[in-house]
Amino acid sequence: MNRVQPDQGLLSYAEDIRVQARKEEEKGNIDEAVALLKQSAWMEHAESMWSLWTLFMEKHPPNLTENDAYYWLGRAKAEGHELATLKLAKIHKGKEDYPFAFECFRQVATNHKTPEAYFELGIFYMEGLGSVKKAIEEAKKYFNLCKDKIPAAQEMLDALSKV
Repeated sequence: MNRVQPDQGLLSYAEDIRVQARKEEEKGNIDEAVALLKQSAWMEHAESMWSLWTLFMEKHPPNLTENDAYYWLGRAKAEGHELATLKLAKIHKGKEDYPFAFECFRQVATNHKTPEAYFELGIFYMEGLGSVKKAIEEAKKYFNLCKDKIPAAQEMLDALSKV
């Protein structure tokens, strides 16, 4: 199913609201910042959705519940937001929900070429997590893609070359 893309004028307006929300946050007006971010998020503005999550994690404002924060994190992922998708992947990997985590890491690797996602995919293939079959050559491929940015990837490659 193809998603209808939001109007660019609306997204520009939503970005202006997000900027205003950040100014309110800097002034210490957290409740106003949350209200503005929600307004912007309802306009399909993924960065505002992500900002609601980060604001919750940093400040725990009373007008933003944990359920709300997770809702906006999921919505940001649905909009293709890289950091939101990566965060959900980590959360679900920690809960051992490997199929969902793997799919999120795969999305981030495919759509954003993010070294951290490549590294995590390498771990999935190296360890055979969840329904992912252990595949050392596939693990090496992903570790090679991120070894310049993540030193642990080179360590994994060195360890795998001894197997």
